[in-house]
Amino acid sequence: MLAALASAQAEGFEDIILSATEDAEEGQDGFATDMPKIYLSATITNEVASGSKLTVARFALDTGGVAPPNYKIDEVSFDVGDNHVDASLSRPDNGRPVGNC
Repeated sequence: MLAALASAQAEGFEDIILSATEDAEEGQDGFATDMPKIYLSATITNEVASGSKLTVARFALDTGGVAPPNYKIDEVSFDVGDNHVDASLSRPDNGRPVGNC
C-alpha cells in the first residue's frame, strides 16, 4: 500500500523534493506505508537567518475516514543553515496512513 502525496509546496520555498532516498535529485509521488523515513530537501526563497528554527509537518488530507481531514501525522523542528532545508520524517509507530497527504 502507498501513502500518496497530493503536493509538496509551501510559500517561501522552492525546489521542494520529497523522496525515500536522502539527497535525491527528484521527488516521488507516493511512498510505501512501512517506509522508515521520508526525506525533504528545499531552498528557502526568503532571507532567513542561519540558525533560525523551522518546523516541517506532514498532514493527512484525505484518508478515506481512517483519520479526520487535515490530521497532523508528524512533525520535526530543526535549525536553518544557508537558506536550504534538509530534514526527514520518521515512520509513525502505527505506520503511515494510506491516502493523500
